[in-house]
Amino acid sequence: MKILLPWKNKKITLEKDLRILEKRLSSILKPVDPHPKFIRNLRYKIVGKHQQKILGLPAEKVRKGLLVAGGVISFTVVVISGIRAIVTILGALGLLQLNKQIKESPKVPPQSAA
Repeated sequence: MKILLPWKNKKITLEKDLRILEKRLSSILKPVDPHPKFIRNLRYKIVGKHQQKILGLPAEKVRKGLLVAGGVISFTVVVISGIRAIVTILGALGLLQLNKQIKESPKVPPQSAA
């Protein structure tokens, strides 16, 4: 069997190659019906988001509002956690300082009441 290399075979034209390829693909590939959910999602993306409304507002505004609200809540939690950590560290340092002062203070013997 002789191997035909495309760059050496000048007799076969581009159109003939394409017809052969189309026949082969049509025999191999079978058409399928797209899933209705896929069609709905694609139509939603193509037509636009302005048609969908949540609570009477455009869905995009509601999404942006929820994103901003989530950001504000997250920022508040981080700030409160930071303040709590600082207070805890300062409290621990205060206890260490107090403990150090107690150990360094001279012990006075108790005086007897006479």
